[in-house]
Formats: sequence, structure tokens, C-alpha cells
Amino acid sequence: MLIVAPAQGAGFDEHYVAYYGDANADGRTDLYLKWEPEITLIPMDELSIPIPLSRRDVPNTLLTQTASGGFVVSTSAPPTGQWPMLPAPAFVAVVDFNMDGYMDLGLRNLSALSGIFPSTLRDQIVYASQVRGQGPTMVRIIDAAAQKFFTELYGWLTNANHFRDNAPQIPSSPGKYATYIGYILKPYPPYHAALCALYDTCEYRFGNIDDPFADPNNTDATQNVWHWWGIWNVTGSSRPDYSVFDRRAMEVASLLRNVVIGNETITPGSDLESALEILIGDVLDVIVYGGVFDEGVPDYEDDEGWVIDEYRALIELAAQLTTTGWSNLDYYNPLANAYINKKNGCTADGRFGWVRNGGKKAHDGVDLGTSPLTPVEVGTPVYAVWDGLAKPYTQRRNGQVTGWGVTTKLFLKNSRRYFIYAHLSSSIPEGRISRASVAGYVGRTGNITCEKTHLHFEVKDLADANKMIDPAAESSVFQWLVEP
Repeated sequence: MLIVAPAQGAGFDEHYVAYYGDANADGRTDLYLKWEPEITLIPMDELSIPIPLSRRDVPNTLLTQTASGGFVVSTSAPPTGQWPMLPAPAFVAVVDFNMDGYMDLGLRNLSALSGIFPSTLRDQIVYASQVRGQGPTMVRIIDAAAQKFFTELYGWLTNANHFRDNAPQIPSSPGKYATYIGYILKPYPPYHAALCALYDTCEYRFGNIDDPFADPNNTDATQNVWHWWGIWNVTGSSRPDYSVFDRRAMEVASLLRNVVIGNETITPGSDLESALEILIGDVLDVIVYGGVFDEGVPDYEDDEGWVIDEYRALIELAAQLTTTGWSNLDYYNPLANAYINKKNGCTADGRFGWVRNGGKKAHDGVDLGTSPLTPVEVGTPVYAVWDGLAKPYTQRRNGQVTGWGVTTKLFLKNSRRYFIYAHLSSSIPEGRISRASVAGYVGRTGNITCEKTHLHFEVKDLADANKMIDPAAESSVFQWLVEP
């Protein structure tokens, strides 16, 4: 998902698989994180030598569950025998949670596995060490407060009016109201204008939070930092209530206002970077250090040349830690004005999971057109649903184009998902593309069992390419109407 360290990347990668069992016979389910890389066979004389396509930075790790509902890194021996693999809907996500340039693991949806874990079990962060070859440093629960923070921050990063649009209206008599926003290191910094814009005005005072608001000239002996309030001058019968939001999320939003509009960058050693480091570290209960937030270290460039700056890293981190994780991403529609093709002259049904060919094979994806009963035109562009790596591919057999034909595979950055765009007329060169960029063009290549031209679109699991995933279950963006 997030930040890859210079050159090769470090920490966990997408090849770590979680297995479960009870290592210490205490009745609680433990987890074993095992590295299972892709293997290529190198011919050597009459033998073929298996060689992994990537290197392991973190040793296989046993996590034992505690009575308090979390996990700790165990020093016990690895499990004997074969434990079962952690099933869906739980998954392992590769994320640099503390922004140190070393990829961590997120263990998501564990509570959904009834019979394996208690329903009260929270998602977990497994922090990688900054030393290659050493085990994880700690495991931390992704609690409700952290998810609330990142859900609201991501809401604001993708919609500048998020707080105003989602604030409940509360009855208020005409008069002056003050909402405590937080503390700052110095008064009236320009980057706090974002939150002040939500109110009629903002007022600041140097002292304690407990000081009476009505005394703006307080000079008691317990002065510490500047505190600030948003002021509403109510003339009607109600006002927005911003107190329902996470105060730290609103403060980060105010810090990033000028970054979002392009008037400021997050530079190493700046007051802005220091403030972000403190706030994010407070939410994640871990020091945010090194890597992105390290003085003198430039933006990262990963193996495919994708530059990761501090602002982009924060957006992707927030997306990963929203209440619903990746399913909450603002995916882009792969085909404009899309409908799912039904039969209507086709020998195959375009809906997901529809059994065809005499009941021998289910449809792994969906067949999309641009309007009911009308074929989509060859050459119509299809779009990247999110930032990722596009890999063109043409399926052939005996020199003839078959199967999916000309295809684009779109791999989201360090996520558990990739996407298939099939039967294209042409793809694009391999490389990084951004959300809403052209990923190829509709065509009729490969085996087309439907008379109508369409885009065949699939959602796949990086760890299990044979698993069928309904696009509609991945995001509301993929919940298309079916033509009549």
C-alpha cells in the first residue's frame, strides 16, 4: 500500500501469508506469518533449481494471542505440522503504518472469523524492524479511535467539505457559542485557517484548556500553550456540531490545507512535518520516525519508479486505516456509464458467478457495456480503478490469440487485490498509472462467447488467483445495474 524504502524496499512484502492455530495450548488462536515467495526454476544441467523472485527481510514470525485481545511477538518455536491458512474475509495488508520506510503488516477483519477469533478482536498492526533480518518489533491493536481518526481524515482528504457536509445540526438559541478545537505551538499560524473556515471566527488564548472561555486575557500561573476555539454567532435556530469529529483528524486537516491546494509542501525539519509526526504518532501509539518523516531523506522511489512523497503516503495510509479498509477506497469506474450485459443474443451471461458452458464453469468477472442492449464500441477507453502498476498481457495458444486476448492487469500498490481488463483491442505500456488514467481500450480479442462487444472485468486476490471475488462486494462503485 504505502511507502517502499529506497532501491529494493524493506520489511514485509505481499508474500507473507498468515496461518492460524494454538501454539501454546492456552485455548486462544495464534498466528504464524510465513514468507512464501514466487518461485522460478533455473535449469542447471539436468536439474532445475528453485529460486525465489524476491528476498525475505523479516523472518517467519509467531504471534501469540493475549487475554486482553491482542497479540505479542512470540519467542517460542514455530508451529509443528501444517496450520490452515487464514481464510477470507480476513486478510494481510502490507502498509508502512509508522512511515519509517519499512513495510509493516496489517491483519484485517479477524473478528469476522467466528469460531476462530472472538468477535471483539480488533485489527492489528505488526511493525517491522528497521534492521533487515530481524523479527517484528511490536504488535499494536488498531482500535476504534485510530479508525475514527483515519476515516475522518480520509474523508477530508478526498472531500474538502467533509466536516461541513457531515456535521449534525443541533438546536441553538441566538447567541455566541465556542467549540474547543485544540492547542497549537504558536498563535495564528496560517495553516489553521482550514478549521477556522468552518466557523464564523476563531479565537486564541494562551493558558489551560480549563480556563474560562469568557476570559480571553487570562494570565494565570499555569500558562502552557495557545488554545483555540471555533466561534459561532447563531442568529437562527441551529448550528453545526463539529464536536462529533475526532479533534486530531480536524487538526491534521488544518495543517494540510495549504499542502492540498498546492501552496505548501511537507519539507524535512519544518514545523508542519513536526506537527504531523506528533499527531500521527499519538494516534498510532508508536514513534513515527525515519523514512518519510526524517530530515534530509528525499521522497522515496520504488522499484518501478513510483515516487512516494509525504502527502501521497498519508492519503494511502488513511485509506488503509478507514473503518472498512480498502473497501472504502474511492475507486474509479473502469468503464464510463457501465451496465452489466445479460444474455440478449449472447451465449454467456455477463453477470458474476453465472454458471455457463453446461454448468461446468462459473463466470469469474462481469461483462460490461456502456448502455442497456447496446454494444460498447471497439476503442472505447477503460480506466484504472486506483493507482497501481499496469502490466499488459496477451493470452496465446499455439501462436493464436485466445482466452482473455489482449489484457491489462492492474496491481494496486502493495494491496491484496489486482484487476483484470480483458478482450481489449490494445493495452498500454507496462508501468505505473494513476487512478482514472486510461488502462486500455475495449476490443474483441480472445475468446468472445458473447456477440456483443464488452469489457470483461475481474477482481482477483493476489494470494489466491483462483478465488472468485464479486466486484460488487469490493466496492459500491462496482455495483452496476444489469440490463433488462
